[in-house]
Amino acid sequence: MVKPTSDPSDGMPFKPGLYRPASSEGRQPLVEQGDFAEIYRLILENPWHEIRHADAFSQLFRAIDVASRKDPAKLSAEFFRMMLNVAGYLTLRVQYTLLQRVQSTDTHNHRGPSEIESDVLDSVLGPLMSMHSHLAELCQSQAASARLWQLAREKELKNDRCRCNGLETRRSKSERKGAQTHRLNGCTAAPASDGEASIQVPADSGKREQGKEASES
Repeated sequence: MVKPTSDPSDGMPFKPGLYRPASSEGRQPLVEQGDFAEIYRLILENPWHEIRHADAFSQLFRAIDVASRKDPAKLSAEFFRMMLNVAGYLTLRVQYTLLQRVQSTDTHNHRGPSEIESDVLDSVLGPLMSMHSHLAELCQSQAASARLWQLAREKELKNDRCRCNGLETRRSKSERKGAQTHRLNGCTAAPASDGEASIQVPADSGKREQGKEASES
């Protein structure tokens, strides 16, 4: 069992090995991968005095930039996940506070149902309703964003297939055109390199003309 020790910087006790301190050099691979969520987790989980926050937040910014260039759809989904986590937690926390206040009012009043105190409604209910609306809007935005990214991916795949099919079609036409020959008046017409037909006279055509002239004489 590891005994708690003291840090000379603030005198606060801490347990070595409980956290995973990360130096700037240790976080650099995460920056290159665009893993901003992991960098942010390290900032949150490690004690304040063990991290140089100026360097950490600078690396966080660069990791977000890398992620936006590498896979913007994944970046969007990750941000929505993080926002929903925070909004959902805070909403439930404030909701719990309101329910506790209401329960306390009911517990201390044994004469019958009582109205909720106005200070409770003013201080808790208003913000809670706003947080409920914000959470619902986040859920709707997340669904809409995910759908738009899905449509963008499907369109990109469709365009890629069309380009591939077009290349195959042009290649097939070119091969057929190069292999095709036409017979015109005993001559062979083959496609030339400039797209115009070139006439190739058969080798025995001269002999046939000479024999015809001799028979007429």
